Parts: sequence; structure tokens; C-alpha cells
Amino acid sequence: MPKSALPQFRDALLHELGIYLQDPSAIGLTSDLAVLARAHSALPVRADMGGVLLVRSTGEVLFIHSDQDWTAESECSLVTGAERIAVAYTACEGRYPRLRNLLPSANDA
Repeated sequence: MPKSALPQFRDALLHELGIYLQDPSAIGLTSDLAVLARAHSALPVRADMGGVLLVRSTGEVLFIHSDQDWTAESECSLVTGAERIAVAYTACEGRYPRLRNLLPSANDA
């Protein structure tokens, strides 16, 4: 777990994940991402032509490329660059305001 990810963040993210999975269309992204969220236990925060960024309760950011079908078996990679992690965290704050003050620092992830 990133050193600044608080236990409260873990609990809050899992709570938000449960809410998201009940109504995937509520956050303004395609509801096709629900299968990825469920498979990786991570909140989708940003999607574009290149792929989707998801945030786990550990503070880790996952990337799933759009060159594959988005299914439970989709390959993902762990994002390690601070700039891309910051993009994911900023998107997370916008889509899930209750996580805003709990997100770990992008520099620590």
C-alpha cells in the first residue's frame, strides 16, 4: 500500500465501489467499465480512446488498454509514473468527491 494511503481511504473506496456497481452510469463514464471494476476491485476514474484508468483501495492505479475487449479477463498494468497517477487521482476526486481528502499523494504511490 502506498505509504500515505490511509485505512479510511481503503474503506471509503470500497464503499464507493459498491455504490458504483449498483449504478455504473451515474459517474458519467460508459457502464461497460463495471465488469473491469468488479474484476479488479477498482474504481474507474478516466476512460478515453487509449484505455481506462482505475484506482484500487491500496491507492494503486491500473491501466487497461483499449486494444482489447474490456472483460473480466482483460490484461491490466500497474501505473508507476507520478504524472499519470496524478491524472488518475485528479479524475478520481472529480468523480468521487467523498474520496477527495483521503487520496494518497501521487508521489507516494
